[in-house]
Amino acid sequence: MYPSVILVTGVRNSRRLIVFAALVALLVGVVSVVPAGAAESWWAQVAKPYRGVTITGISESTPPSKYMQQVLAPAFEKETGIRVKFEVTSWDQMYDKEI
Repeated sequence: MYPSVILVTGVRNSRRLIVFAALVALLVGVVSVVPAGAAESWWAQVAKPYRGVTITGISESTPPSKYMQQVLAPAFEKETGIRVKFEVTSWDQMYDKEI
């Protein structure tokens, strides 16, 4: 069985797409840190409607995913106000939970 492509339409799905995009940005480490007293970052501005929302991700236990869980997720939360629940686990458990 091959993965399928899902087209996202509508307001509800647009919100999911934006939250998904935020998670993807977190996964690739696109988090900017703004010095105290500086103007609000682009991330903080666009995340305003989603402050308090929780996004959830899972990855197998590797050094990059542990770094994401321990460093990038807290930085993303601080920058955007979007809570990140990111689980690092074995590949088998990750696969079972994603399916």
